Amino acid sequence: MKEQHSAPTGLTAEEQKDAQLKALIRRHLTLTLRRLRAEQNVSQQEAADFLKISRSTYVYYETGRIIPDIAKLCQLSSLFQVSVLEFFPSVPEN
Repeated sequence: MKEQHSAPTGLTAEEQKDAQLKALIRRHLTLTLRRLRAEQNVSQQEAADFLKISRSTYVYYETGRIIPDIAKLCQLSSLFQVSVLEFFPSVPEN
């Protein structure tokens, strides 16, 4: 049975909203990296070499274990020839 993750208890409504937004961004980023890499037939090693990082670090980007900093996101946008905004989900303002 798959474990369900819920927002941590003891957080204010604002903190819960922030945690949900961070999770949404992380999920969107990982899915976008995998999709772009597959569409452009780029291996994880090739992406890592382009970024001058280890393959395992790149894998962590794709799995959401590590979120790339803005400099790496800019390099990724160059590699995949997309706007850096592609890595962020559209979030309605409330």
